[in-house]
Amino acid sequence: MVRTLAVIFCLLIGTASVFAGETPPEGRWTVVSGVQLGEKLITVTDKDDPYIGKTIRFSRHGVDGPLLLNCHDAAFAWSFMPAEWLFQGFAETAEKAAVNAGVLRLANPARTLSMTCETGIFDFHMRDESTMLIIINWVVYTFERQRMRERWR
Repeated sequence: MVRTLAVIFCLLIGTASVFAGETPPEGRWTVVSGVQLGEKLITVTDKDDPYIGKTIRFSRHGVDGPLLLNCHDAAFAWSFMPAEWLFQGFAETAEKAAVNAGVLRLANPARTLSMTCETGIFDFHMRDESTMLIIINWVVYTFERQRMRERWR
């Protein structure tokens, strides 16, 4: 067991170093939905939510976005994060974490962009090249990349 964990740790560290220094994903990303984590997943539809419907834009040095996501002088690192590490270790067991990742349609491990800046440390988990998820105040927000023609409207 210890040997297996050591191998997994080395693979994760090696993967992180391969992606370290890469730039964040290009384009504008819009928060299209939110799910409150708890005993049951509850969809957040409140129009007063500070993130739903808002757009962020990554640059090499930060993010232009609302509230906590407005981040300058950021450091980025790519890695692959196992399900039990997703969303601040929300699940009590590795099995439950794998189920949660499946419900949210994330791979296990999930390709993850970690961002560190003056407002905090944030992990953006990639569902695919056009969809990513992040947790803020126990709400998992889904971002979708805007298509080129939508940007010009």
